[in-house]
Amino acid sequence: MKKLLVTLPSLFLIFIIAGFTFKMQHWPGGSIFLLFGLFLSGILYLPLLFIQRIKENKNILTVITNLFGLISSVFIVFGVMFKIQHWPGASMMLIAGSTLLIVPTLILYVVQQLKNKVPFSEYFKMFVAVLCIGVFFLNIGTSVTRSVITSSTKTSFDLLNTNFFTNENNILLIDKLTKNGEPNLNKIHSSTTEMVTQIDEMKKTILSYSGESPESINNPYEINAKDQYDTPTGFLIEQENGKHLYESLIKYKKQLNKICIKHQLNNSVNEKIDRILNLEYQSNPGSGIDSWEKDLFLNTPLIMTFTLLTSIQNQLLMSENIILNEVAKKRNL
Repeated sequence: MKKLLVTLPSLFLIFIIAGFTFKMQHWPGGSIFLLFGLFLSGILYLPLLFIQRIKENKNILTVITNLFGLISSVFIVFGVMFKIQHWPGASMMLIAGSTLLIVPTLILYVVQQLKNKVPFSEYFKMFVAVLCIGVFFLNIGTSVTRSVITSSTKTSFDLLNTNFFTNENNILLIDKLTKNGEPNLNKIHSSTTEMVTQIDEMKKTILSYSGESPESINNPYEINAKDQYDTPTGFLIEQENGKHLYESLIKYKKQLNKICIKHQLNNSVNEKIDRILNLEYQSNPGSGIDSWEKDLFLNTPLIMTFTLLTSIQNQLLMSENIILNEVAKKRNL
């Protein structure tokens, strides 16, 4: 048993290091190595280590301490695995594992040492190490990288302002074109407004389901649970609202294409719209990415989902603006 416990960590560590290396180099197989190493560490090595410790010391306090240590360690290992793969539930496992490690496990360990009259100086390093590990993983479990959150929030706020001014500009262009004999262009603005409103309603629903105020769609800085991703994934992927949005965007692009043909706009206009309102996606069945909505929204934090949806609104308004400007040029306005 002892030889096995010495060999297994080295073996699993090789798989984990190989996994990280492959992932950093974007080589295939990185996820498999990581999952294999972490998974077997959690279900094989840690339980065997627990069994060995019980054999060495069957004292009830020691057994309970080791049991909590086992449970917390398994939660942390699987939480890290889920976090790396961007699977839902990672934060909950990391929080549960870190809390169990800091509160019952560490406290019981100290009580055990006091009961055995061991001087604090002799287990000080262990105490600090366990405490630091618990706090570290608790921090990972409760937050996405601060810089990512800050950047997404600012980007979302800037996009909201850009959308407002782009929409105002489109209204002015339509008014000018209508006065010069182009009344049918109101239809494109109605379609764009309908799409923008549809996305606004989706954002409000996601915010509401996440326990946030729907009014926060006007100010992303007011969103509190910025790193929460279970609700966006559930609403957009599991409930297929992302799929419905994709289908609506396809129809909208077809409408724009008809308007371009009707007004005899050159192909460069369609090319510009295709670049702005790009609905292509990178399929990766191994990671569960097999559709546009999964490529964008699968396990994406709330604030990033909010930013992506606002960006789509920006693309809609910009696409409308391109056509309106092209029509205005043809009329020398």
